[in-house]
Amino acid sequence: MTVAEAGSERRRGWGLLRRSPKFGLLWSARTVSFAGDSLTQIALLLYVANHGGGGPAVALLLIVTDFSPTLFAPVLGTLGDRFDRRRVMIVTQVLQAAAVLAIAGWLPGLPGLLVLVAVNANLARAFQPASSSAVPQLVADVDLNLANSMIGFGTYGLAIVGPLGAAALTRLVGLRGVLVVDAMSFVISVALLWRLPRLEPGTAEPQSANWRGLWRDAFTGVRYMWSNRMVRAVVLGFSALVVCTALDDVALVFMAKHTLHVGNSAASLLYAGADLGLLVGFIALTRFAQAPPILLYVIGTVVSSAGNLFTGLSWLISLAIMSQVARGIGIAMQDTGSNTLLQRYVPTELQARVFANLYTAIGVAAGLSYVAGGVALASVSPRAVLAGAGAAGIVVAIGTAVALSRATKTAENG
Repeated sequence: MTVAEAGSERRRGWGLLRRSPKFGLLWSARTVSFAGDSLTQIALLLYVANHGGGGPAVALLLIVTDFSPTLFAPVLGTLGDRFDRRRVMIVTQVLQAAAVLAIAGWLPGLPGLLVLVAVNANLARAFQPASSSAVPQLVADVDLNLANSMIGFGTYGLAIVGPLGAAALTRLVGLRGVLVVDAMSFVISVALLWRLPRLEPGTAEPQSANWRGLWRDAFTGVRYMWSNRMVRAVVLGFSALVVCTALDDVALVFMAKHTLHVGNSAASLLYAGADLGLLVGFIALTRFAQAPPILLYVIGTVVSSAGNLFTGLSWLISLAIMSQVARGIGIAMQDTGSNTLLQRYVPTELQARVFANLYTAIGVAAGLSYVAGGVALASVSPRAVLAGAGAAGIVVAIGTAVALSRATKTAENG
């Protein structure tokens, strides 16, 4: 084995946690924090559904959780570019623990619950871009793909833990117990983050000392996102893909029950297919850490779209589940590739804002896709909705590949 081959081998797998112990602290803190959040979300949904809230209350809870941070996301991302990212992460985790403990101690009615959930969701939105932009400050550039695949595994690949863990823990300790467990996850996260060094964004711009300055900096981040061809291609391509394909969350249950005529258990497995694919995809990506991020992003976009296309064309539930597993693998590739591209091409002092804007665009796109999926299902079959969405996603993937290729040439020449 040559020296180069040995170095490449060392850069594959989970050895990064050993080579970069500071990244290991960040990875552990983020994984623990997101696992606790997933437990709380499912537990609160079960609580609202079982205490007379009904479908509208559950829908309101989901809307507040997923979309309430949209209005403030540009400002929340600005925090990670204006201040020490380690401090931003620690403060948000402490405040999230306080919000969750307030819910546990009070167990308010729906209005109060929605307010506290919105506070928690906005704090999480501030934590996420700060932690994403901290990754390139803790690992070498050559390790970014590997680091992002590991971050994805901890954040999304373990999504299956939420439903299973919440159901088991709620029976054992009740809703208050689950919320206390979530609060403890934030405390553990803070203990890990405390051991990190200062993570200054390295900006040459003057620090913003008031909310007016933060809004100004937020608009600077939005303008940069639209002016940089690489960032614009990633954000628009990712958002357009989500508009095309996120409607599978709405259509899959009808595909399973009305088209393939299977029971609830099989329908649940169909929904779990993408989560399993995410798990497999992120693990596999730790073995292919040197792949070009643009290649990962484009291939992931094609594979995730093809997953919906072949789900719509499936005549057996087993084939549909396999197609959703493939979709999850594609999403893992797309997520890893997009994160690495932004970390590599965006100046460190703008990264948190760019990530916050990306997450906001994806959230808005998902909402549009849910509405479009519901409207489409009223007039065409679930099979046609899924197949059409997958085909549209492949078209988006081709357009994104062309835009990224041109943006890369511009960046290299510039």
